Amino acid sequence: MSFISTHCLPLAMLPTGRTFMELTRYEHLTPSDQAGNLPAPPLEKPFPENGQFISLPKPDSIDIAPLDLRTAIDGRRSVRHYRKDAITLEELAYL
Repeated sequence: MSFISTHCLPLAMLPTGRTFMELTRYEHLTPSDQAGNLPAPPLEKPFPENGQFISLPKPDSIDIAPLDLRTAIDGRRSVRHYRKDAITLEELAYL
């Protein structure tokens, strides 16, 4: 196993943050695709020939209880629990 090392400790033995900071220093960066005059990727994926459009409900037709910004920010929580069933078209349209 080879290591990229700093003065006396291999980076693999240092905390992750320190390793990240070392390996993302300017001298370790490679030129960007833009600097290499490579074409930009497409802005969106092409629509499949056999794809179908789905009409979503208009946002103003969705009944949502009013919520002021401060309450929304104060009540915000990161949730990593996913349902097995798909979201509804109304939920998708609201997003």
